[in-house]
Amino acid sequence: FKFLITPTLFAWSALAFSLLVESALARHILALLVFVFLVLFFESMITYVWRHETYVGYSLENLSAYALTLTVFLASCALIGFYILLDLNLGLTAAFGLLMFLPVNFELFWISKLPSGPSLRCTGALTLILLELFLALALLPFHFIVSGAIITVLWYTAVSLSRAHLLGILARKMIYRHLILSGVLLLLLIITAQ
Repeated sequence: FKFLITPTLFAWSALAFSLLVESALARHILALLVFVFLVLFFESMITYVWRHETYVGYSLENLSAYALTLTVFLASCALIGFYILLDLNLGLTAAFGLLMFLPVNFELFWISKLPSGPSLRCTGALTLILLELFLALALLPFHFIVSGAIITVLWYTAVSLSRAHLLGILARKMIYRHLILSGVLLLLLIITAQ
């Protein structure tokens, strides 16, 4: 069951995001991206389960991590876009955000094969932080794609540092590298946002 969280969330977030995209070409490219990911994911999962001797190490984990990063972006954009477009209640939008972000964080720590106790605490903390960030950005006058990109950059930074901490490989150099990279990306996003 846990293997199906990633493709399900990715497909649903892509579908929700496609409802906000105006260009037919962009919707077709997104559908092609989802199709290619699903084929690669299920082929890798079948290899992992039934032909384990031919499985390439960490391929399923890497595919899941990429898909979960895209899921955070697509879901954040879709939820903020629907909040703006449909004038949804912020509490209802936050509830949908919670239903999306909690399994994404859980799945990311699960595919990393981290101990369940500490990873569950990190999952809860990151979900609450992500939800607060989501609510703050929903109220700011940014385009929904810019808000989704900001959430994704900050989520990726927080998740990477949390994973490194739980694996015991967190170093000062890694913290500086992630903070500088995310700071530059956020600065570029905010400067170019219209």
